[in-house]
Amino acid sequence: ANDSLTNIIVAKANPTSGSISSTAGVTAQHNHALGTNTLVKVINTNLTGNSGALLRLGNNVSIPATVSLDATLSGTGASGSGAYQVTFGTLGAGTTNTWNGPITIHGADPATGITPTFYLRGDANTLLVVNGDITLADGVGVVSFRGNTCRTVINGRINLGTNNLAGNTDGGTPELTINSTGNVWNALTLAANKVHVGANNALPTTAKVALNNASAVLDLNGFNQQVGGLSSSV
Repeated sequence: ANDSLTNIIVAKANPTSGSISSTAGVTAQHNHALGTNTLVKVINTNLTGNSGALLRLGNNVSIPATVSLDATLSGTGASGSGAYQVTFGTLGAGTTNTWNGPITIHGADPATGITPTFYLRGDANTLLVVNGDITLADGVGVVSFRGNTCRTVINGRINLGTNNLAGNTDGGTPELTINSTGNVWNALTLAANKVHVGANNALPTTAKVALNNASAVLDLNGFNQQVGGLSSSV
């Protein structure tokens, strides 16, 4: 099947296999809301502000590892060209939601001068667990974590190539824990965020770290971590 979903909440099992596409918003509130062997395509084609195209998890779901996410960030839609974005996160305060499959991100053509963003954004006091690998497969873009007092834990490997991983402040102090190793990105930039290292050299050893806010915290958590440079703008 090839289904198109827009601005809906799916609270029951979905028999779909094949692909699901969305250019607006989908919230999965059942473990099989997105099917069982599915490619979920989230494409932001017409929004420059707010959250862009959304895929959210709620109701303490755990999406099967056979469901994969393919996110396209850039476009030239009704709002004109700009910093197009896709948001992957949670809906519902105080919940724990888990994504087990791979996440593939497609950025913008460097020739456009656009740097779009893929947001990991949880609701207040939520935990988003990502067990699958996160790969920025082509183009330019930023992977950013944000949300009001939310936590994101990444157990899968992150490969952003020469692109950046960044913190973004939403009120409170969004936190990110990285438990994987062999990760690749250019630089880690933090606003009022906390990053917790969950293994020796969970951060790329050649990547720079920039602390751009007085509340920015890099917590080594008892592990050894080599970095390509450490800077602060405060």
